[in-house]
Amino acid sequence: MKSPKIDLNVPADVVTAAREGLALRQALPYAGSGSGQRMAERLACGKPMTASAVRRLATYFASHDQPRLVGSTGRPHRMHVAWLLRGGDAGRAWAERVVAALDAAAVVPEQERRAVEEPAGWVKRAC
Repeated sequence: MKSPKIDLNVPADVVTAAREGLALRQALPYAGSGSGQRMAERLACGKPMTASAVRRLATYFASHDQPRLVGSTGRPHRMHVAWLLRGGDAGRAWAERVVAALDAAAVVPEQERRAVEEPAGWVKRAC
């Protein structure tokens, strides 16, 4: 049985938010993180993501509340920039939708599949 095709293309509104986050990160180096910047660079390209990358994105949103827009200094809050680097509200909705579809289709990322298929202590040797 063939698994259903799940669309991993990044929506335009997620691309826009990631690009906005990258622009803010460049202007405000105190905001965001290196991993957030790397994710934003991937999202801003608009190319399809891997299932495991979308799962990581959903994990970020699951562990972070939506931040306030402006910090006490009147400048954009650092966590707001981090949120935008991952696609903002649109990124959260898209990641949750894709992960739900992946779970429904029982699509397991490659690294998780290997962990299940390979016995503990197993060492892969080079040929």
